[in-house]
Order: sequence, then structure tokens, then C-alpha cells
Amino acid sequence: MRSIKYLLLILIFSLFSCKKNNLNIKVTKDVKKNDLKIMLKTLDENNKPKNYLIFNEGSKNDIPNGYGENDWTVYYKDSLIVSFRHFKTNRNHKHDYNFDFNFLNGEFKYSISIDGNDTFNLKNQ
Repeated sequence: MRSIKYLLLILIFSLFSCKKNNLNIKVTKDVKKNDLKIMLKTLDENNKPKNYLIFNEGSKNDIPNGYGENDWTVYYKDSLIVSFRHFKTNRNHKHDYNFDFNFLNGEFKYSISIDGNDTFNLKNQ
């Protein structure tokens, strides 16, 4: 009976700890997803800076659980659109990363929201 409780506890813990960071990208018809690139620079387990390609040419990659300063850069057609820093207070915090892109009066517009323990919002709309 004791081993069943232990196994159940491990199973419950596993279910809650397996949640991954989630990336959502929304574009209007005048913005091509294949022309977007999203990069992340954060510290690895040895406190060394490491670059990650999060989104490129319509393809998503996993978002690592970087602790502290997470530096994001967004490019459209190889031009820098926005660069920002998101500070995470705990490596185990999972987030939903939401990027919305469109053109308005010929200008590239963005709205970025990060939902989770360490929320963040940025937009130029």
C-alpha cells in the first residue's frame, strides 16, 4: 500500500512538472510567418550565455527554462524589429509566450505578452 501511494505521488508530480513553455505566434495576412525569426539568449546551467533559435521560417523550437535575464530579439526579413529583456525569477516557472504581428499604415507593429509567474507586456501598437 505504501508503494502505491509513493507511485501515485510521483505520477502526480510528473504530470505537473512536465508542462513546457508555450509559444503562440499570430500574424495578419500581410505578415509572412516564414519571414519571422525569434532568438533567445539566456544563461545555461553553467552560467554561460547561450543562443537559441526559437522560431525560424515557420518552424518552432522549444523555449528553454532560462533563469534570470532572458534576452529576446525578433527579426522580420532579416531586419531587427524589437529586442527586449524578460526576467525570470525561477527556472521552473513555465510561461505562455504570445507574439502578435501586423502592418498598420505601412509600419510593422507588434504586441508581445508573456503570461505566467513572471508576466511581461510590450507593444508598439
